[in-house]
Amino acid sequence: MHYNFLKSFFTNEWWRLVALIPVIGFITLLFLGFDGLFGQDSYEYLRYAKRLKIYISGGAFPGDIVWPKAYLGILSFGLFFVKGALAGQLLSFCCFLGTALALYKSLVVLYKEERIAKIYVTLAFLLSGYMFRSSVVVMSDAFSVFFLSIAFYHALIYTKLLNFKNIALFSLAVSLGFFGRYAVLVPLAPIILWVVYSWIKGKQLTHAFVLLIFIGVYLINAHLEGSGSLLLNHHMVEQWSISNFFETEFFNTIDPQQPSASFLLPNLLYNAVGLFHPGFFILSPFLIFFSNISLKPRNETVILVLSCGLYLIFLSGLIFQSSRYISLIYPLFLMLFFPAFIKFWGNVKRWNHKLKQLFILLIIGLQLTLLARSMWPSYKMNKLEREVTDSLSKFEGSTLYSFELDIALQQRGVKMNYKSLWEQQYTSFEIGDLVLFNPERVNQTYTGKNPMVNWERLSTSHSLATMESFKDGWKLYKIEKN
Repeated sequence: MHYNFLKSFFTNEWWRLVALIPVIGFITLLFLGFDGLFGQDSYEYLRYAKRLKIYISGGAFPGDIVWPKAYLGILSFGLFFVKGALAGQLLSFCCFLGTALALYKSLVVLYKEERIAKIYVTLAFLLSGYMFRSSVVVMSDAFSVFFLSIAFYHALIYTKLLNFKNIALFSLAVSLGFFGRYAVLVPLAPIILWVVYSWIKGKQLTHAFVLLIFIGVYLINAHLEGSGSLLLNHHMVEQWSISNFFETEFFNTIDPQQPSASFLLPNLLYNAVGLFHPGFFILSPFLIFFSNISLKPRNETVILVLSCGLYLIFLSGLIFQSSRYISLIYPLFLMLFFPAFIKFWGNVKRWNHKLKQLFILLIIGLQLTLLARSMWPSYKMNKLEREVTDSLSKFEGSTLYSFELDIALQQRGVKMNYKSLWEQQYTSFEIGDLVLFNPERVNQTYTGKNPMVNWERLSTSHSLATMESFKDGWKLYKIEKN
């Protein structure tokens, strides 16, 4: 029976069943209570989107926030139909699935290999740990990846057909992508120039009216921009430097309270190999051996290389490293390496039937293992924040000194008098107040910064009674006399 099942599985469109795994994973996470909120940014996204919803309904202006507004605007509309964080999760997951479709359609247009493209998108994208992780959180990552992928697809069609529909959709995707995350402009730049060149060459003057789409989105974003913007004045952009290409340790010279960051690899090397990380696709490193370098590459290949290369150069000049940043161009990277996968898969198809079956099951199993491993830190942090919220609800009305988890507590509705150990240094503390802190964790990166200065001053001047203990070293203390 076991063999018959495997035989049936592999003789039919097995990729269809595998493609359902992310949907099952998403539903499972919801069942386990994971709501896509952890850290700080996700809470701020949801908080502002809620205020923007009130503004759309005729309420007060939502105030300033430094992030671009396209993602926040669409999320706020989603809140009219779905309550709370689930709206953000559904938006991210729909963008994830939409990116998979855009990637598949682009591959078919480029290489005419429909069946292998379905297998490739299923294994390399839908089962990608890093990409799945971005699809279940309340963040703009999946949103930005989606509109970059959509922009490339419509650019691809427009340069061939020169029709108004595709350049209009291209302009919309560029607008929402850019005003969803400004960094999208970097990989978009070669694609935009490609479209503009095709437009001028094709003498389609009336197509210039699509600029009205960008202008419209820009005006909405500018109206909500307020006094802050991350376009050029983000501290990492301000400290961009070619010298960072070769550095492994970085210091924030603009905001001294930010911790230093140390990494194993220099920026340039990290970003050069980052897309080959197994967290994206276990087979990526092996595809290098099936790649060919053509002396006369097709135009689409040149554009993809320029987009990926320009973005990786941009990342290498920053004072930080993150797979989240690299993931923006992952669909473009997959388009570049699809010919290598076609060759690789051609070899696999010639293997013994049982060996081929075992190999596919092994790849699926490894991808799922890496997916779970990629998801675990976010899930664990989310669970911790929910547990701390439940526990501290009984202390509502008290004064709480905290760092890191205070944002989660506030946004999850725990009403306390919050005093941030990050924002300032305190010279005195009141007896009976509460402290939520993890000295071992914080000391790793914030030695000499406000959180540790405050903690050291507090712990040496007062006795601290442990009220609650949580996972990973977090504890709730009550301040007592020395």
